[in-house]
Amino acid sequence: MKIYKKIVLGISATSIALLGFRSREIEEYTLPHTVTQTNELTNEHPGKVLLETKCYACHHPSSAENTRIAPPMIAIKKHYIDEKTTYADFKEALWTFVEKPTSEKAKLKGAVRKFGVMPYQAFNKEDIEKIADYLYHQDIASPAWFEEHYKKGHTTKKNQ
Repeated sequence: MKIYKKIVLGISATSIALLGFRSREIEEYTLPHTVTQTNELTNEHPGKVLLETKCYACHHPSSAENTRIAPPMIAIKKHYIDEKTTYADFKEALWTFVEKPTSEKAKLKGAVRKFGVMPYQAFNKEDIEKIADYLYHQDIASPAWFEEHYKKGHTTKKNQ
């Protein structure tokens, strides 16, 4: 009887160990994917994913007026891009500001007065270029109030 218990106990312990090992393999396989893998799986532009994960913490288009800590990304896009702006110009201007934000380099002077200069973030140039590619070539979300705000503030300047 003792031998039978030892055999059953041995088989049980081995089975549990193997199941536990197999379980770890599955966990490791199903860990979250990197941004690149997510893009391949969801077919989203890598710049959109980076914009949503790196920029929208402060620049989200649906932030309420009383909780906003920075202008929405559409404001940045509109201030950096006009009919003369090339993609290369936009990409370089965005990186120049984000690399080391200062009030002198800022194109959104009203936002700097309201929110202050964007604090330095440890972004790499490759990520900012992907974000710039998405911003330049795609329509992005805009708060309901933004178009009226933009027209009101920018019609006056253009007419002067």
